Amino acid sequence: VAWTRSLPLVRGALAGYRPADPAAMFLALALGKGLLPEDEPLVVGVLGAATDWRSRANAALGLRRPNPLPATRAALFDALEDPSPRVVIAAASSLAAVQGLPPGDIDAIRAFVESLSAHLSTFDAAELYVLFQQAGILGATGKGRAFVQALATGRFPSEEVDKFVAGEESLV
Repeated sequence: VAWTRSLPLVRGALAGYRPADPAAMFLALALGKGLLPEDEPLVVGVLGAATDWRSRANAALGLRRPNPLPATRAALFDALEDPSPRVVIAAASSLAAVQGLPPGDIDAIRAFVESLSAHLSTFDAAELYVLFQQAGILGATGKGRAFVQALATGRFPSEEVDKFVAGEESLV
């Protein structure tokens, strides 16, 4: 309850800083604790404009919501191309929280894996497991179950991942 009363102060402070200002790093993360849809553009601004990877990673984590605005979702997908692997992991983690990836839905699994495909080699098995768990696809059923479990080990052949993402004949 006390934190909710502090949100207007955090919002005002973040709005008063340039997105590249180091103070924005912590304010974006703090605002994420009670993020409202109208706050998302402030935090997206930090994600897109901060020069320090820590600020961008904190902003990505601050945008973790089950139903982000389309512009927020687009910014998180853009952050998957960030030069810092830590920002990529933070963005992927926030995207994993987005609702809409029903277990067992092979197209949803394909879309999620495609969003991570350029960075799969940067994740270890524990990070992949957590990302898939948060996305709700670790417990996939049917056709995608074995693939998700194999991919979560981090040892699945990358050429087979590429085939799967492209919808081509693969081991999946």
